[in-house]
Amino acid sequence: GNVSSDVVDFLIDNFRHDARLAFEYEKHRDDWKIKAPIFNLISKQDPLTKNYQKRHLTWKKCAHTLNLFVLEEGRHYFVGEKPKLVAQTIQHVHENISVLKNVDGSTTYWS
Repeated sequence: GNVSSDVVDFLIDNFRHDARLAFEYEKHRDDWKIKAPIFNLISKQDPLTKNYQKRHLTWKKCAHTLNLFVLEEGRHYFVGEKPKLVAQTIQHVHENISVLKNVDGSTTYWS
């Protein structure tokens, strides 16, 4: 259906506001990193995540431990399209990863 111009204006204004806040935050943030590991789950078939091998490394500025998991199937909305595969992957990670390699090469023991 049609969306009223008021709703469109509201959404655009909020998007611009959030984008400005995110830019200012990144511009002035200190050199801190979260202690929890980051798990990046992507699909090889996602046309929007080309160069994922390189792009996921941008998260290393935020965390000491960074992990990339790649699904062979599923497009951009694979979480909704392949929920069983996603759940199985998360369960596998949860059950099998106890030692993680940090971005700097050191080891974190996760339980």
